[in-house]
Amino acid sequence: MMEYRQVFGVGTVAVGWNIQLKQAFDTADTHFSTYDGLVLPFPDGRFDFVFSQQVLEHVAPDQIENYYIEEARVLRPGGVAFHEVPHRLIPYDSHTY
Repeated sequence: MMEYRQVFGVGTVAVGWNIQLKQAFDTADTHFSTYDGLVLPFPDGRFDFVFSQQVLEHVAPDQIENYYIEEARVLRPGGVAFHEVPHRLIPYDSHTY
């Protein structure tokens, strides 16, 4: 499962994710960071792939441009961004369990 050691993420709450990762892979590395909504805590060109799962609908309209700018900044040239967003035809609220 070596490939999962190069997964990084951001969220409003990241502490629990780091604990689970450390337990699963016996690593002291921190892969998940709390995100302030303005600057992604990663260097330029760090990632080949950025995955955003049901995030965009929560970004304030006046911050959406910055969101895309930061996403582009952390992607390597030729990198791919994938966004999953809810839509009105979904038969259930996917934000709840």
